[in-house]
Amino acid sequence: MSYAIVVFVKTPGFSEIKTRLSKDLGEKQTLCFYKHCVEKTKQKCLNLASSNNYSFYWAVAEKEAQNHLIWNDQKVLLQTGQDLGQRLHSISTQLKTLNHEGYFFMGADCPHFNVDVINEAKNYLDT
Repeated sequence: MSYAIVVFVKTPGFSEIKTRLSKDLGEKQTLCFYKHCVEKTKQKCLNLASSNNYSFYWAVAEKEAQNHLIWNDQKVLLQTGQDLGQRLHSISTQLKTLNHEGYFFMGADCPHFNVDVINEAKNYLDT
Protein backbone atom coordinates (compact mmCIF):
# COMPACT_ATOMS: atom_id res chain seq x y z
CA MET A 1 0.00 0.00 0.00
CA SER A 2 0.99 3.60 -0.56
CA TYR A 3 0.87 5.71 2.60
CA ALA A 4 0.94 9.43 3.27
CA ILE A 5 1.54 11.51 6.38
CA VAL A 6 -0.46 14.74 6.29
CA VAL A 7 0.00 17.61 8.71
CA PHE A 8 -2.88 20.10 8.90
CA VAL A 9 -1.62 23.65 9.26
CA LYS A 10 -2.60 27.29 9.25
CA THR A 11 -0.18 29.79 7.77
CA PRO A 12 1.13 32.62 9.97
CA GLY A 13 0.11 35.96 8.52
CA PHE A 14 -2.85 34.43 6.67
CA SER A 15 -4.83 32.96 9.58
CA GLU A 16 -4.91 33.44 13.31
CA ILE A 17 -2.63 30.94 15.03
CA LYS A 18 -3.45 29.24 18.35
CA THR A 19 -5.89 31.95 19.47
CA ARG A 20 -6.58 30.49 22.92
CA LEU A 21 -2.86 30.23 23.65
CA SER A 22 -2.15 33.75 22.40
CA LYS A 23 -4.57 35.19 24.98
CA ASP A 24 -2.13 34.17 27.70
CA LEU A 25 1.23 34.24 25.89
CA GLY A 26 0.69 37.06 23.45
CA GLU A 27 0.91 36.86 19.67
CA LYS A 28 4.71 37.03 19.39
CA GLN A 29 5.42 34.14 21.77
CA THR A 30 2.54 32.10 20.35
CA LEU A 31 3.89 32.52 16.82
CA CYS A 32 7.35 31.48 17.99
CA PHE A 33 5.87 28.40 19.69
CA TYR A 34 3.82 27.49 16.60
CA LYS A 35 6.76 27.82 14.23
CA HIS A 36 8.87 25.68 16.56
CA CYS A 37 6.15 23.01 16.63
CA VAL A 38 5.82 23.10 12.85
CA GLU A 39 9.57 22.67 12.36
CA LYS A 40 9.88 19.83 14.88
CA THR A 41 6.80 18.07 13.49
CA LYS A 42 8.18 18.46 9.96
CA GLN A 43 11.55 16.96 10.87
CA LYS A 44 9.95 14.03 12.65
CA CYS A 45 7.54 13.41 9.75
CA LEU A 46 10.31 13.63 7.16
CA ASN A 47 12.39 11.11 9.10
CA LEU A 48 9.40 8.81 9.46
CA ALA A 49 8.47 9.20 5.79
CA SER A 50 11.96 8.49 4.50
CA SER A 51 12.50 5.46 6.72
CA ASN A 52 9.12 3.93 5.79
CA ASN A 53 8.66 5.11 2.20
CA TYR A 54 5.69 7.32 3.08
CA SER A 55 4.83 10.53 1.26
CA PHE A 56 4.67 13.70 3.36
CA TYR A 57 2.27 16.61 2.77
CA TRP A 58 1.23 19.86 4.39
CA ALA A 59 -2.56 20.36 4.36
CA VAL A 60 -2.69 24.15 4.11
CA ALA A 61 -5.84 26.00 5.18
CA GLU A 62 -5.43 29.08 2.97
CA LYS A 63 -5.47 29.01 -0.83
CA GLU A 64 -3.31 32.13 -1.09
CA ALA A 65 -0.67 30.59 1.21
CA GLN A 66 0.01 27.37 -0.71
CA ASN A 67 3.35 28.71 -1.94
CA HIS A 68 4.34 30.43 1.29
CA LEU A 69 8.00 30.04 2.23
CA ILE A 70 7.16 28.07 5.34
CA TRP A 71 5.62 25.26 3.19
CA ASN A 72 7.40 25.56 -0.14
CA ASP A 73 10.01 22.89 0.49
CA GLN A 74 7.36 20.14 0.76
CA LYS A 75 4.26 18.96 -1.09
CA VAL A 76 1.12 20.95 -0.28
CA LEU A 77 -2.55 20.01 -0.42
CA LEU A 78 -5.29 22.62 -0.01
CA GLN A 79 -7.93 22.12 2.67
CA THR A 80 -11.41 23.03 1.47
CA GLY A 81 -14.70 23.10 3.34
CA GLN A 82 -16.29 24.95 6.21
CA ASP A 83 -15.80 22.48 9.04
CA LEU A 84 -13.21 19.93 10.07
CA GLY A 85 -15.12 17.01 8.58
CA GLN A 86 -15.29 18.70 5.19
CA ARG A 87 -11.60 19.64 5.33
CA LEU A 88 -10.60 16.07 6.23
CA HIS A 89 -12.77 14.76 3.39
CA SER A 90 -11.23 17.17 0.88
CA ILE A 91 -7.71 16.05 1.76
CA SER A 92 -8.73 12.38 1.74
CA THR A 93 -10.19 12.80 -1.75
CA GLN A 94 -6.99 14.43 -3.00
CA LEU A 95 -4.87 11.65 -1.53
CA LYS A 96 -6.97 9.01 -3.27
CA THR A 97 -6.38 10.73 -6.61
CA LEU A 98 -2.65 10.57 -5.81
CA ASN A 99 -3.05 6.80 -5.35
CA HIS A 100 -2.53 6.75 -1.58
CA GLU A 101 -4.53 3.97 -0.01
CA GLY A 102 -3.66 4.80 3.57
CA TYR A 103 -2.88 8.07 5.32
CA PHE A 104 -2.23 9.51 8.72
CA PHE A 105 -3.58 12.95 9.65
CA MET A 106 -2.19 15.11 12.43
CA GLY A 107 -1.95 18.71 13.51
CA ALA A 108 1.24 20.74 13.44
CA ASP A 109 1.25 21.24 17.18
CA CYS A 110 2.20 17.69 18.14
CA PRO A 111 5.98 17.47 17.71
CA HIS A 112 6.22 14.78 20.37
CA PHE A 113 3.95 12.30 18.60
CA ASN A 114 4.93 8.67 18.96
CA VAL A 115 6.35 7.28 15.71
CA ASP A 116 5.65 3.74 16.89
CA VAL A 117 1.92 4.45 16.95
CA ILE A 118 1.96 5.35 13.25
CA ASN A 119 4.02 2.30 12.37
CA GLU A 120 1.67 0.07 14.39
CA ALA A 121 -1.30 1.58 12.58
CA LYS A 122 0.40 0.92 9.24
CA ASN A 123 1.05 -2.70 10.22
CA TYR A 124 -2.61 -3.03 11.19
CA LEU A 125 -3.77 -1.59 7.86
CA ASP A 126 -1.47 -3.95 5.96
CA THR A 127 -3.13 -7.02 7.47
